[in-house]
Amino acid sequence: MGSRAIRGRVIDEGDRPISGLVILAHGNYIWPFNQQLLGRTITDDEGKYSISYSPNKYMQLLGQAPDITITILDRTGTRELAMTDKFRHVNDDALNVPAIMVPRASAEGMAATLGGLNPSRLTRNNDAEVLIDGMSAFASMVAAIEKAQYTIHILQLSFSPDLIAIFTGGEIPSCATRPKDVLAQKLLEANQRGVKVRILLNENLFAPSTVDELRDFFKNAGNNSVDVRPFPLVNNAVHAKSLTVDSQDNSRAEAFIIGSPFEQAYWDTPNHLIFDHRRGSGNPGIGNKPIHDVCIRLRGPAVAHVEETFVELWNFRSREEHSADIIPPPKPLKAAGTQSVQVVRTFPAEILPEITTGETGILEAYQRAIGNAQDFIYLENQYFTSQTISDALSQALSMNPGLQIILLLNENTDVPAYKELQNNLLGQLGSSHPRIGAFSLWRTGPSAESIELKQCYIHSKVAVIDDRWGTVGSANLDGISMEAYIDIIEREKPPRNVEVNAVLFDGIQGEPATGKVAQMRRELWAEHLGLQHRALDSPPPGGWLELWRNAVRANIESLNDHQTMKGRILPYSPELSAREQLISHGIDISKFHVPD
Repeated sequence: MGSRAIRGRVIDEGDRPISGLVILAHGNYIWPFNQQLLGRTITDDEGKYSISYSPNKYMQLLGQAPDITITILDRTGTRELAMTDKFRHVNDDALNVPAIMVPRASAEGMAATLGGLNPSRLTRNNDAEVLIDGMSAFASMVAAIEKAQYTIHILQLSFSPDLIAIFTGGEIPSCATRPKDVLAQKLLEANQRGVKVRILLNENLFAPSTVDELRDFFKNAGNNSVDVRPFPLVNNAVHAKSLTVDSQDNSRAEAFIIGSPFEQAYWDTPNHLIFDHRRGSGNPGIGNKPIHDVCIRLRGPAVAHVEETFVELWNFRSREEHSADIIPPPKPLKAAGTQSVQVVRTFPAEILPEITTGETGILEAYQRAIGNAQDFIYLENQYFTSQTISDALSQALSMNPGLQIILLLNENTDVPAYKELQNNLLGQLGSSHPRIGAFSLWRTGPSAESIELKQCYIHSKVAVIDDRWGTVGSANLDGISMEAYIDIIEREKPPRNVEVNAVLFDGIQGEPATGKVAQMRRELWAEHLGLQHRALDSPPPGGWLELWRNAVRANIESLNDHQTMKGRILPYSPELSAREQLISHGIDISKFHVPD
């Protein structure tokens, strides 16, 4: 028997062909057989495709031919665009599939569409300020709270009522350094002058809830109407963190998308000192390591899209439990700057009746940006365990021989199981690949014994691609923040978090150039590499990755001379303990104190 064929065509909403899309054909079999890949191809200039396969792949079972499905993927082969219904019991020599319509905006471009015809939550004329590390982020949030006149809305994973947001003095503490502003107290003061303060906190089986603790603070504080509510889930979390102020007022509205919980351990300065009492007593899983994080402050039309998530969740709780306090939908806001911003989300299915299938807009945003990368991809993230993101990076490398990838990752996260998963993904990408570099942050400083060498914990969720696309937000590069917790749990409906990110478009997707993305990269790299901003304007011969590798070589040389490092970076190591990680780089640790 000769080969059999599957033929079809992919078109857009205007009946125009879409070329370059990846087509997969699968034969589906009755248990106990698995789905069989019959073939893979790419649409041609007319949007046509043809797949030939051997009948040996098309197994007969109980005298019945298997079913066939066609899946359409983007040009990198990592993002699903469409899937046909099953063609039942196909036994013909040729299966002619009717034309499949894929919205062109779904197949092409940098902006997430959530499967629709147009970009989702993309606005122009915003002002965006990237706030690096807790000291500047908390100071900016306190300033916004102090100016608030109408509303303050907070969405958080956890909120300690004792969190000191601002201390006296500067970046380096002294004997005179004292607490200045407690964040919960600033919210109380705002409420007592007439500002409506609403706080919605995560509550689930795994993360300790701070709802009762925060409620007790306001209850014991005297006359106020601060409203603190839980949003209860089971094995996923409201991991999104945001603060919006006066969101209905054009001249005053601003929003923060925040990386950190409101806990003292996440307060730090760009110096990331080995010892800093302002970080408090530390955090389970992190200890009292220096901690790096990033937040973004927005003004303009994007504020309404940040507020949208809070309003949807708050109003759901109002309808379900409180039968009162329905917040009106966010209204469009006027221009406040020149920056184009897309607000993207991860959202679980079925926790809100109006969002039955959930959203994976953050994953889509990453996949689109990675697939369109030309020069470099920089990912700075607390976790790196998403197989989907790793696959996208691998495809991007294979499609573009000039592309470089720089990863800044934790050696040891607060989820111990992630170390092995992260090592596995880095191994799949090729840890020795000449165009990939994985790095981690370390800090040197004086201790009672000698010079201490300690990991600096990365809590940020940041990416920069080609200095034209950047994102800041709450979403880690793990399954539960991207699409589902499939990196740990395999089942039909694995859990997915609530997450919010801001994406900055800078001279791409038809959006105006502002230089904001390159500015964010320079500020981050100046801190990590110990370089002046002007040294980060343009890449050296060999590209940006060579700059990082040169910095690493210099740091290892300094440490072996028992000197402090310039900057903070060392290569990533698959070893488990801090001492083993340093030794694997050829660093003589005999004269350092290295805590695990």
